[in-house]
Amino acid sequence: MVVQSSNSSRLKFSIPIKILIKFYANKGFLQIAKKGKNIKYVGRRVDKWIFLSQDDKVIKKFNFMMRRIANYYSGARYISAFYELWELFRRSAALTLAHRRKMRTVKSAFQKWSRDLVVHYEILNQNKSKTRKIKFEVPCIKYNYFKRFM
Repeated sequence: MVVQSSNSSRLKFSIPIKILIKFYANKGFLQIAKKGKNIKYVGRRVDKWIFLSQDDKVIKKFNFMMRRIANYYSGARYISAFYELWELFRRSAALTLAHRRKMRTVKSAFQKWSRDLVVHYEILNQNKSKTRKIKFEVPCIKYNYFKRFM
């Protein structure tokens, strides 16, 4: 067991990224792609979200889910471990949007909505219509979040 001394009173822990990836694979967001003996996880379309009324709701659900994960692990030591998970979720969101629009590949989804998956939608308010946009956002985790409370 390695003990590190630190001047900080902040609790430090690591992110169980492999456990998180397996968890979301069991939930249907990711799938296993086997190539010989190598096992790799790839994004998968989320069938229960294909039938939502608008594309922006799909992106909002993915953003909400990722913000929850980021907030839970905001005190973790190595936040960069999340980048693999965020890329898997980006591909999953792209596949979900692609299948909503009868496209087949992630490439076609990225061509239509760009790499950031920017979706334009309209809001109808008292006979006025406004066009808004929402994009797939990688959560920003603030390292010194708890310092302001001490």
